Amino acid sequence: MAKKKTRNQRKSKRHTKSEVSSGINHTCTGSITNPTISCCMIVKNEEAFLSQCLESVKGHVDEIIIVDTGSTDDTVRIAQRYTDKIYFHPWEGSFSKARNQALSYVTCDWVFQIDADEELIEGSGPKLRRTVQAAGEADAILVNIISTYSNGTRMARHNLERIFKNNGIVHYEGIVHNRIVGASCVKPSKIELIHYGYDLDEKKAWDKFIRTTELLKKQIEEDPNDPMPHHYLGTSYLSRSMHEDCIRESLTAMDLAQRQNNNHPLYLVSHYHAAVSFLSLGNLTKARYYSRQALEKFPEHLDSHFTLTVVAAHKQEWQKVLHYGKQYINLHTFYSKNPDKAGLVINATLKEAPTVHLLMGHAYYSVRDLTKMEQSYQKAYETADRTWELLWKIGTFHLDHSDDLDLAKSYLNSALKEAPNEPRIWYMLAKLNNKTGSHDEEKRCLEEFCRRDTTDITALNRLASLWIGGGDNVRAAEVFNTIIEKDSTNYHALCGLGKICKHEKNFEQAVDVFTKVAQLYPQNTDPWIHMGDISVELNRYDDGRVFFERAMALQPELITPMLSLCEIDLRQNKIVDFIRRCDQILVELELNRNRTIHTMEDVVNILLEIKYAVRERDDANGRLTTLLSLLPVDYNSVLRSFSTHPWQDMDTIKRDFFLKTVAGISQRGLEAS
Repeated sequence: MAKKKTRNQRKSKRHTKSEVSSGINHTCTGSITNPTISCCMIVKNEEAFLSQCLESVKGHVDEIIIVDTGSTDDTVRIAQRYTDKIYFHPWEGSFSKARNQALSYVTCDWVFQIDADEELIEGSGPKLRRTVQAAGEADAILVNIISTYSNGTRMARHNLERIFKNNGIVHYEGIVHNRIVGASCVKPSKIELIHYGYDLDEKKAWDKFIRTTELLKKQIEEDPNDPMPHHYLGTSYLSRSMHEDCIRESLTAMDLAQRQNNNHPLYLVSHYHAAVSFLSLGNLTKARYYSRQALEKFPEHLDSHFTLTVVAAHKQEWQKVLHYGKQYINLHTFYSKNPDKAGLVINATLKEAPTVHLLMGHAYYSVRDLTKMEQSYQKAYETADRTWELLWKIGTFHLDHSDDLDLAKSYLNSALKEAPNEPRIWYMLAKLNNKTGSHDEEKRCLEEFCRRDTTDITALNRLASLWIGGGDNVRAAEVFNTIIEKDSTNYHALCGLGKICKHEKNFEQAVDVFTKVAQLYPQNTDPWIHMGDISVELNRYDDGRVFFERAMALQPELITPMLSLCEIDLRQNKIVDFIRRCDQILVELELNRNRTIHTMEDVVNILLEIKYAVRERDDANGRLTTLLSLLPVDYNSVLRSFSTHPWQDMDTIKRDFFLKTVAGISQRGLEAS
């Protein structure tokens, strides 16, 4: 093993670019027919992946050169198991400088550069030797790199010069996202390696973001006209969903590249990143524009066909979904089989084939080609990593968009069979049952959902409301209290708990709850109306009037507090005020006001007209029933005089409604007596 240097010796080991070039050993140990290969890498705190990286390389290269830039974990100890050529240099804020330092120790004909969070795919090791033997005039060779991210759910492929001649000319430039320069002839290869470095935990991902963006900003400061650091800065912003920043840097990169007639394929990715960020921000027009711009430069750009498919789906332009979707699938098939044919173009949407098949299935449904719809859905299912999620997405689409509830039910039930513990499926089944009016099933599905996800406040509130509807106030109160424990200011839970207390005649606690709601949400009318109801129940009519008038001041057009004020007027025998409010309600509901009142039966007619107008509003309907019951009218007499009553002139549905209402009030009067 190379002798470890002291701290002072490490500081003195610094190289300029010319020193790197002159320090390379040009005496090749191999031959033209059997060239030798050095694996060259820089490391710092890479214990997580280093062993599997070196395992994939050992036996396929002639030497392994490692430069450590300050590891504090087990990196060096792991490296010692594979090589004795380990050198130590302090980190100087430049990846290129560190890589060029590593190149200074190379003794073989060719350099194979790999990072510690990468490994050769099985079968690629033997290709290393065969590839450099067949290099011909090439002095650099592309390797296809597969990058996984989002916990392996997404994948990108791109070709990069990772193998090059140790000729003193080829070297690295760029302090971050460094690249080799000096190569005169580059060839593709079938060698593949996988990169795990984007699949990091949140802390490591954030640390990497900070480190990378700081270096890129420094690079931009040194050369503001270089489009490359702007591109990579946009990439970093996109990784953190900082879409506006991504757009700014991506557009800057594109603009600078265009001014300089720089047609490097990297800037196709800038177009894609800008399109993705515009799409995320809901700007479909800009997303489509930059995707089309990319296709003008490179018509076979896979990622732009993907974004155009998604944009068309958002716009429900189903023929365009089919057009771009077919283009994407054809290109996806080609590049999956021939990754080396992509050149330097990055393909970042290779894991999106299931999404495209899914959207094409939606498109075929929308143009009523159900056979092709089923075929597309089947292809999406066959290529999906999580098949239950694919079935859930199909069911959700038909529930929320096509309104084909039978199809939605079929796919959601299929998803449930595959993943019975997945809360999202139970939630959509609850939503489906809500749409079909199957409230018992909705309640059951919400219970299953809430057992698995107790954080969804909206679902908990809905479940509590269903318990109230089913007459189980105890369980509803338990749910509302659970919500309030999580969020003490939740409006719906507080109001729901207050209503239960009111229903249970626990007026003191109900008033406490509604007072808190009124303090938290002073512009909402519900707490004032409920406190008014409680005041009326307690015969505190003046207090009730204050509360209802407060609600009216907030929303003058509300019918409910108007009707409650009518009730208070009747109970306090303020008939003139009562009639005035009835007229106000007629105005609000745009009903006929051209009426003459001779008797209380005429008032009954007015209230029945109002009740018919608000018959779909349960709360207002109930208050009108109370008002009719309070009028000093013999409803049996009203029913007996039906044959001579002007009701005979109205339509059948309305007349039947009036008759049913009067009969009901008459019956309640008999029961009360």
